[in-house]
Amino acid sequence: VFLTLNVLALERLRWAGNATNINHRRWTLVTALFVINFLATNLWLAPMGWIRADLTQGNIYSISEATRSYLAQLREPMIIRGYFSTKTHPLLAPLVPRLRDLLKEYAVAGEGRVRVEFIDPLEHPELEREANEKYGIKSVPFQFASKYQASVVNSYFNILIQYGDQFEVLGFRDLIEVKARSEVGIDVELRNPEYDLTQSIKKVLYAYQGAGELFENIPHSVSFKGYISADEKLPEFLKTFRKELDTVLGELDKRSGGKLDTSIRDPDAKDGILARQLKSEFGFRPMAASLSDANTFWFHMTLEGDGRIIQVPLPAQFDKSGLERGIQAALKRFSRGFLKTVALQTPAPTPAIFGIPASGKRFTW
Repeated sequence: VFLTLNVLALERLRWAGNATNINHRRWTLVTALFVINFLATNLWLAPMGWIRADLTQGNIYSISEATRSYLAQLREPMIIRGYFSTKTHPLLAPLVPRLRDLLKEYAVAGEGRVRVEFIDPLEHPELEREANEKYGIKSVPFQFASKYQASVVNSYFNILIQYGDQFEVLGFRDLIEVKARSEVGIDVELRNPEYDLTQSIKKVLYAYQGAGELFENIPHSVSFKGYISADEKLPEFLKTFRKELDTVLGELDKRSGGKLDTSIRDPDAKDGILARQLKSEFGFRPMAASLSDANTFWFHMTLEGDGRIIQVPLPAQFDKSGLERGIQAALKRFSRGFLKTVALQTPAPTPAIFGIPASGKRFTW
């Protein structure tokens, strides 16, 4: 449309000062028809997302068949959310539009099963809090210097892939590669964004499919045992966390079909008999809120079943989502189909020659 109107404008300049004739009206009519047809064609093709062509060198915006096959397996909506700050490192800023365009291609290839969102967490405090607490996404301080000043900017450069209750987070270290251009200059490029994104999609897809059958794949009962002090001995943040533990255990009990037993005991009760047993059998020790705090307490968790004992670690942020992930990860240790078996086969040792032992690396088992 722009080029057509430019041609007409140049023709009108050439006609300047001449009397209007049929040739002038023909030019105006033909131009109007071209513009109307261009606009009509654009409106007609706009809903047809499948009519696309990647004209870039290397087809950097083309989605592979492997990616399309994973997207075709989605049975529920998948969320791919880009957390990109407006103010970021100058070397990262040019990469954001490329990632945006690639993620939009995922939305098109998903055929309605993939929802792509872009958020600047610094402009939405509630979403930033959710990203920090639920997904563990934190801003990163980037330092850069110009000719006149040096500064540090805290910004986000993350992609979240969420499917059901499963999610994966890609940070800037997962998405970029840095190449030295000279002794003082570097180039920052996207590593292989489609591979990284599709690998994360595969992980959450299979994890979600298996999580729904978590207890179905456990052929025996599992006992959750918490060795936790009374509330008056716990720090304030652990008192709240203790209530979250009860909520999570209640939800898991409903899903377990009777396979999950729960027992919470105070090791210091009954003259500390249980505390001495925990120290001797498991090496558990009482905890302290800080090095200078003389008050100690107990807060250990284990899962037991089929003669095995798996310790459940405390989450770093002492939040409900982290606790759920920790308990589910421990439950998967009892489930079929989640753990992978790695085998190591070593060649037979080379016999000594003339009494001299063969050289090479040796390992002691």
